Amino acid sequence: QHTVRVVVGVLAGFGLTGEVVRAADDDGFDVVYVTLAEADLERIPESRVHTALEASLNCEVHIRTT
Repeated sequence: QHTVRVVVGVLAGFGLTGEVVRAADDDGFDVVYVTLAEADLERIPESRVHTALEASLNCEVHIRTT
């Protein structure tokens, strides 16, 4: 699906991989949940990844860590 391809591409630009889940919130808007390894976010600030994903997807993004 398009959203997953976009997320994978953005993450690849940072040298990251992660799990992607797309869901609708209570109001029907898209929310994308991205799970990344905590060690990866020690190399790349979460704010940079978050901003790049939101700009590319034009929807709300939540980053979780494992």
